[in-house]
Amino acid sequence: MNTSFILIPIIAALIFTAAPLTAQTTAPAETANGILLGSWKTQVAFDDVKVTDGSKVVLSDSFDAENRDWTTKSGEWQVADGVYRQTSDATPALARYAFKSSDSHYVASVRAKKVGGSEGFLVGFGVRDSENFYWLNFGGWGNTESSLEKTDDGDRRPIGPRVETKIENDRWYDIKIEVTGERIQCFLDGRSIIDLTDDGFAKKDATVLPADNDKLQFGQALIPDLVADPSIVEFNGVFYCYATTDGEGKHLSTSGLPVVWKSKDFLNWSFEGSLFPPGFKGKYWAPSSPILRDGTYYLYPTIDEHLTVVTAKSPEGPFLHPETHAPGWKVITTKVGGRIDAEVLIDDDGRG
Repeated sequence: MNTSFILIPIIAALIFTAAPLTAQTTAPAETANGILLGSWKTQVAFDDVKVTDGSKVVLSDSFDAENRDWTTKSGEWQVADGVYRQTSDATPALARYAFKSSDSHYVASVRAKKVGGSEGFLVGFGVRDSENFYWLNFGGWGNTESSLEKTDDGDRRPIGPRVETKIENDRWYDIKIEVTGERIQCFLDGRSIIDLTDDGFAKKDATVLPADNDKLQFGQALIPDLVADPSIVEFNGVFYCYATTDGEGKHLSTSGLPVVWKSKDFLNWSFEGSLFPPGFKGKYWAPSSPILRDGTYYLYPTIDEHLTVVTAKSPEGPFLHPETHAPGWKVITTKVGGRIDAEVLIDDDGRG
């Protein structure tokens, strides 16, 4: 048999039926993104919002007309006189603009003005959903500091440095946030105030520790704050840590903002503002753990070197005078020494 008559047709079939080779390109995957405008116990106005995703402009809003793509999450928002206004005392008041991001580099900029209230304004970015986002808190903690905060699976905590800041009323501020991969840069009036890296919102089980966790975490602060005299208590599945804050290194000459740190897993801790109403001026030390009785939380901090008692309807405050329910505290007089740094003991019979 002559095999040449078999091979030739097969080779020809291969030549004429082979598909041409072409370069394959894959479009970048799009991810949920968004920005937030907001405030905390403060009335604000925003203008000239711009967001670029790579080279593409995804938002440019000067609020000359209402834009229905903005979604009110909380607070009272309206477009008026060419600005976007928030007029309530909500904590927080938030409006969101959602978009899809296809680039690892995006920039958000906005002009912001404080109209009234006790703090500054919030500018959020990298918003995946209501449980995962960043916000830049300008003039927080009683209008004393600015900080970048990250909410991850609903737990909010500060990341990076705190920057001393006081936001003035009726003054426009220029804000820019630039994200390149894991790098986050934040600017206020053209000045860099925060420059850090963060790993974003990859889903992970915070209760499962890596095998070398003892080496990775040795010497790392469980709570990233200057605290002393901690007392930890659990209410309804949430841990709360009450402690002295030392006033950013000024030691006993002053004290820092009274806060309570909270955690659902004893690993990731966050806090939300002061335990006391705006304007609190006392030296706050060694608060002990609050006692819950008949729906009221009783806390016994040392304030201005006196043992005191304050009450609240929530473990996060605001704590008020137990009798007048107004800002302030009641001093406890004792017949013996030791009038500071108390810890409450509840006996087996339920008496304190």
